[in-house]
Amino acid sequence: MAYSPDLPLDVIRLFMEAAAWSDRSIAYNLTLVSRDVHQWINPILYHTITLDTPTTFSAFAVCMVARNDPEFFHRAVKDLTIGKFELEHFPQQGINFDDCMTVILTTCTGVERFSILTATTFRLKWKHMQPKYVFFVVGKDAESFPLLYNLLSPSLTHLHLDFASPDGLSIYKSIVAVSVFKQSPGLSHLQLSGGAFESQTYHPCDIVACMGS
Repeated sequence: MAYSPDLPLDVIRLFMEAAAWSDRSIAYNLTLVSRDVHQWINPILYHTITLDTPTTFSAFAVCMVARNDPEFFHRAVKDLTIGKFELEHFPQQGINFDDCMTVILTTCTGVERFSILTATTFRLKWKHMQPKYVFFVVGKDAESFPLLYNLLSPSLTHLHLDFASPDGLSIYKSIVAVSVFKQSPGLSHLQLSGGAFESQTYHPCDIVACMGS
């Protein structure tokens, strides 16, 4: 790569990385400058991933399989959001939700902030991802909790649970709450929100119970 002798290569890299962080379109353009710059900037493009449509969700999984470089995705992807999907539409588009989720969660193992806005029955048999921050939408029954169990770890410090219905909240309070604190001893922030709190009134003792006391 040709560069000005008046500027050391590490300084040029700092300037380019700062530009890439400031604007995603600039980051895309910088990856075309040279092979060296591409290696600098590519991890920035993958740092924050938002999969807000079934198409982007499946395309990201396909990208990871095609690239076949799990170490890159472990190092690069730090903030991952999976949007709110109508899961019944996936088969109509020829997309297998569980297969894509398996690829994503077993490859992006270095994620620090994970949000999933779709209440899903998906589950993994073992832990892969150990994020520090989790936003999780809980469904109306216990079927969405296995994935939450997979996300609990000593690394977890912030947990935000969004309850769509009182049923999910009741199950959490009676079965899940104690496990949350046992498996995540470093948990310092717990936020509970959602329609379950809007549809009926809870006594303060109910909220204490939700905290695993």
